[in-house]
Amino acid sequence: MQHMRLRGVWVFCAAIFMASTGCSTNKANQSDDEPNDTGSFSTSEPYDCAKALPTPGAETIIEGASGYKGLTFDNEGHIVGNDGNSLIKATYDGEKTVWIPGVGEMEGIAYLSGGDLITTYGYSPGELKRYSPEGGETVLVGGLENYSVVIAPNDLIFGAGWNGAFMVDPNTGEYTKFLSDGSPDFPRGVSPRTLAFSRDHRTLYIGTIDNRGRIYTLALDDDYTPIGSPELFAEGVGHGWHDGLDLDVCGNVYAVDYDSSALYRASADGGTVDKLADWSSNSREFAHGLIFGSGEGGWRVDALYLPEPENGKQVKEIVLGVPGSKWDGEVLNAP
Repeated sequence: MQHMRLRGVWVFCAAIFMASTGCSTNKANQSDDEPNDTGSFSTSEPYDCAKALPTPGAETIIEGASGYKGLTFDNEGHIVGNDGNSLIKATYDGEKTVWIPGVGEMEGIAYLSGGDLITTYGYSPGELKRYSPEGGETVLVGGLENYSVVIAPNDLIFGAGWNGAFMVDPNTGEYTKFLSDGSPDFPRGVSPRTLAFSRDHRTLYIGTIDNRGRIYTLALDDDYTPIGSPELFAEGVGHGWHDGLDLDVCGNVYAVDYDSSALYRASADGGTVDKLADWSSNSREFAHGLIFGSGEGGWRVDALYLPEPENGKQVKEIVLGVPGSKWDGEVLNAP
């Protein structure tokens, strides 16, 4: 049965198609007259945040890539993910390499500046581990029950999960909890879940477990240490179980919400929330994480890459036509 794809628009399948195949296509099966792009974004030109956002492209499965919860990119043109047992590296053209076998199911993953990988192990045993490029393993700290992890420019590790949000020293494993359910100025009954930095790394965005779908922001100082109190950024971003969070260069925030099985975009001011994808008819296709592409090795800076742990641990691409916050190109009319 052939998958359906149109450039620049979503193709919503009938229920009988959704049950068997979903709406994804396979990158290797695209014809030459179906370029995998949307809008008119070019990395050689400035991006103007004043122009209207393009319509997202259709979902494309990336051959060779694996993703359980977290995804990241190395400096050699690979996407790095976990297949539930091993760390896997893959090129955009589908070349797959088992990097470190036997590591089990990981959740958040992110690189330090020196090339070591930081990983989280969720609720049991709740460890934060560090892997060298050669595969050496160090347990930095246990019992944090972290789901997500992001790295500041000074290599300070930020993580979030059931026990709250933490800063962790990458060398000693010493940590500081800076946010938790019911802590001062943070609503009781709301747990930090996922984290993302603004483009200038002066604001930390906090996805939550919360029945109102709220995302918060927290200011950071010059050393990337939280200051002040969390502020409400947006609400109604799904039903309130944010499994992935990232930003584009214009400050729009993207989140996948487990409870509603959907992908959302909140505008840079938090005032408008749009649903970009809905997988509730086939929850196997729900993505338990997301990250913008690196721009290296064919990975698009204007596309999201999303892992599907319940669908063969595949990774899919959704081209948005606006670059992610890590893009180092010129940006006009940024908020």
